[in-house]
Amino acid sequence: MVLLVSDDMQQRARTLVEILQQWGLAVESRPVSHTDGDAVRKAVEAVLAERKGERVVLNVTGGTKIMALAAYEAFRAAGQPVFYVDTDSDEIRFLWEGPVLPMANVVDTTTYLRAYGYKMTEVRESVPDAWAVAARTMGAQVGRWCEALLALNACCEGVAKHKLATPRPVEYSAGMGEVLSLLERHGLVRVEVARGRRYLRFPGPEELGFIRGGWLEVYVYDLVRRMEGVLEPLMGVKCLSARGVTNELDVVFTFRNRLFIVECKSGKGKHNKGMPYKLDAVRDKVGGLFGRVMYVSVDRMSDLEYLRAQEWKMQVVQGEEIAALPDILQAWTGAGRRGEG
Repeated sequence: MVLLVSDDMQQRARTLVEILQQWGLAVESRPVSHTDGDAVRKAVEAVLAERKGERVVLNVTGGTKIMALAAYEAFRAAGQPVFYVDTDSDEIRFLWEGPVLPMANVVDTTTYLRAYGYKMTEVRESVPDAWAVAARTMGAQVGRWCEALLALNACCEGVAKHKLATPRPVEYSAGMGEVLSLLERHGLVRVEVARGRRYLRFPGPEELGFIRGGWLEVYVYDLVRRMEGVLEPLMGVKCLSARGVTNELDVVFTFRNRLFIVECKSGKGKHNKGMPYKLDAVRDKVGGLFGRVMYVSVDRMSDLEYLRAQEWKMQVVQGEEIAALPDILQAWTGAGRRGEG
């Protein structure tokens, strides 16, 4: 395999070469100008001359238009096949004679992030089964428990991790009793009564983190990991760029060689302000051209923020819609196609 690489893509190309070599492929890269079509054509002709008598195939999907057209011209003149990747149908299509081939689902999350220059430095481990069960129930009941879940999140904000108890009594809004009963049954919290008022005590900082909002990440992760065709679903990921910038991803996975990122928020709407800008930056830097982002929030976004997210083609799931997340995830990823999901 020969990669034609412009100056600004040299670092990424070195990473790609390492990945492809680990997959058992013989790879070399050659520098070319992304603005000089004649130089690109001559570089391609040199590659073809070195392999005279062999069948050489050009992938014309990447690169600049000048690079693609110059390479295409050289291959067309030599009578060699050219193909491109149709990302809408996940198919490899030849520009003239040749079959239509399905793209294999092979790129996992670690490989995808690495190809974009990111190294994972932290990944949250799976939670106990009982916590996942609690998260499923909370997600399914968001429509009835929305106000209680938001109030519980706010109540936990003032809890010191070393004391692990709420400094203020818990107000029993609609659904709060049911939520706390569920959490107590699964060993996640204990309700204590003092002077006729109810306070919460947490067994440990992990349980506190779960109730403060971790439950929503667990709910999304639990749904994703049970979807057919998904590769390497992860939650609580921290990844470091080549420039030393850390990005935090609540839930991330790959499906059909695309990266899907889900941001979760279980608190009041102050967390929603400016969220489309954040998600757009993460999608651009971490997900690349084919990355996709979803925002899942117990509280609802403002109309302006929601419209902005829609305009920027971001999937938003909020409030009572979270109960329908299993179907929404299937539609968002396209997992129902080709008999999957």
